Amino acid sequence: MPESELVVKTLLGFDRVKDEVNKMRIIFAIVSMVGLVLGMSVILAQEKKEQNVPEQIGSNQTLSALIKLNKKIENITFVSVTGEKKTIEELRGVNATIVAFLNFQCPISNNQTPELIELAQKYKEKKVNIIGVCCDVESPKELANHIQEFKINFPVFYDPEHFVSTAFLADITPQVYLIDSAMTLRYFGRINDQHEDRATRNLIVKNHDLKEALSSVLANKEVLAQYTVSVGCPLDRVKKPIIEDGKVTYYRDVLPILQKNCQECHRPGEAGPFSLLTFKDAYNWAELIQENVVSGVMPPWKPTAKSVPLKHDPRMSKQEIETINKWVEGGSARGDKKDAPPPAKFRSSKDWNDENPPDIILESPEDFHLGPLGEDHYRTIVMPLNNKEELYVRKVQFIPDNSKIVHHSVYLYDGTGMVMDAQKRLGNLTPPANGIGDWGPGYNSGMGLGFIPNPAKVTRNQDNPGSYLGGWVPARDPFTAPPDTAYILPPQCDVFMQIHFHRNGKQEVDRSKLGLWLTKKPPTKFIKNYVVSTTFTTIPAGVKKFKTTGSSVLDEDIKLFTFAPHAHFRGTESRLYYSLPGSTEKVLLFEIKKWDFNWQQSYYPIEYVALPKGTTIHNEWIFDNSSGNPQNPFHPAKTAFLGLNTTDEMGTCAIVGVVDVRGREDSKDRYEFFKRILEAEALKKISAAK
Repeated sequence: MPESELVVKTLLGFDRVKDEVNKMRIIFAIVSMVGLVLGMSVILAQEKKEQNVPEQIGSNQTLSALIKLNKKIENITFVSVTGEKKTIEELRGVNATIVAFLNFQCPISNNQTPELIELAQKYKEKKVNIIGVCCDVESPKELANHIQEFKINFPVFYDPEHFVSTAFLADITPQVYLIDSAMTLRYFGRINDQHEDRATRNLIVKNHDLKEALSSVLANKEVLAQYTVSVGCPLDRVKKPIIEDGKVTYYRDVLPILQKNCQECHRPGEAGPFSLLTFKDAYNWAELIQENVVSGVMPPWKPTAKSVPLKHDPRMSKQEIETINKWVEGGSARGDKKDAPPPAKFRSSKDWNDENPPDIILESPEDFHLGPLGEDHYRTIVMPLNNKEELYVRKVQFIPDNSKIVHHSVYLYDGTGMVMDAQKRLGNLTPPANGIGDWGPGYNSGMGLGFIPNPAKVTRNQDNPGSYLGGWVPARDPFTAPPDTAYILPPQCDVFMQIHFHRNGKQEVDRSKLGLWLTKKPPTKFIKNYVVSTTFTTIPAGVKKFKTTGSSVLDEDIKLFTFAPHAHFRGTESRLYYSLPGSTEKVLLFEIKKWDFNWQQSYYPIEYVALPKGTTIHNEWIFDNSSGNPQNPFHPAKTAFLGLNTTDEMGTCAIVGVVDVRGREDSKDRYEFFKRILEAEALKKISAAK
């Protein structure tokens, strides 16, 4: 029976032909076994022509390559969200057709959907049509909502019974199939190489594989890389049966772990890309949960066990990891609902976490608009306090308005007015003509301030020009000043939030806010910030393991209560040590061996670390400035300079402690650091001129 006829009959009454579908899958498996023997010479010959193809190809994808590549695609039937049926012959483009399998619950699929939208628009006049297929949505109505949300300009069809995905042997979302004018499959695989794997998003897209293959097809040229490995979320064409009982069950064993470690973020309206509140949620994402938990990717926590004990450590125990692993390996048994613990209660991230509302609420005057395309966006939004006297701040809380795009935030105060001046100078309030892009309050600052401050030009609040107020990441409590202390904000002070936005494939808006709780009681102890930098000015191109260090001697006794390492994309390892006065022994405070700029945050020791005057703080960083680093902003690699721009590099650690005597907030270390940045900027200009 031709597959197209089978699909049509199935759509009219699929109960009669489920056995036929299963038979076809068996036939495909038998053909693959024969094809693996007969087709090896084809693969080996073709590999000489492929470009940037990973060494290992998944078995399902190899099967597709052997069965489908360079073969004619049969007249498959698609069903729209309204129930309308259309064949691929009716939907095809005259010169080329792209069939794209999408999943709107998969962040990787959502991140890459804009490229398909762009291709549909760009190649419309060249008579190229794109056909979207979505299998993993609850209903046609839900799919219709997603199509509208993402402003998708090509038809997307509903395939809950996996008839279309089975015809193509699709197994990942996103995954694309390029068909030429003769209805022959010429390429299948990923859209681009944005994602190294599910946990690693490359900073720079080096290969737009689909676009390159399409250009070859339209030019009647050979497609050099006919298949690539797709990275994304699994597309399970054969639904596994639900096991009711087992040695490890969801309700008895797994749900308590998810409540404790995952549901704070993975619930509706919060930062997690999908919910994990129900058995159905966990069952659908079981393999992905297992992969991320066993590998240590989730819950996200970068410090190693060698660090001093830290607050907010979300890591699962070995026993919890083993329980998750056994549950998935055993078939993800449901178990008895009577064994379930009570539903976990969570405070909404949109609520103020205090008995009283904030004394001051700072909010953007209007929405910030984030476009669907491009790299992550760092927005600095400055808000005036208009205070005539000093303010004593005991607590600060950031509330993200749009948790789908707000990744993290840091907030500081500025007594100089320089950051407000930068906002007036660098801001863009005017929307683009088509309404797609970034605009609104604040300015694009990159990971730094967006400009290099010159301490010599500070004329206002020279003794208290500005400092750190705190930071927010999902599932983190608001910052509260240590007992008997407060952050002292000078008169005529501005407060600014730097928000790290993740794009999710569609135009979004955000209006996050900051709450300040004040105390009228002047502090009797004081918060002191230090910046411990490293000594590098440049990192040579091509160096895979570049080590740099720096140190600072404390000029007073402090009780260290938080520290924040900071680097950009080339950082790989971070360590913080201290040496007591008169000793050369370095005591490790903190270590990260797999630095990830996406998860930088402040860390809080469970117990304050008492450090006497004369203690030396040692800061150590290792960078990878080779072309093999997927996070490197440049390919091929270039010399990296110390600087505040995202494509520059930094290797600092801010440490914050409690001191007995109030002093100048801006230490000599900070002045020296900005002086070195100015020197590096001058050196970069000289290098560029050459």
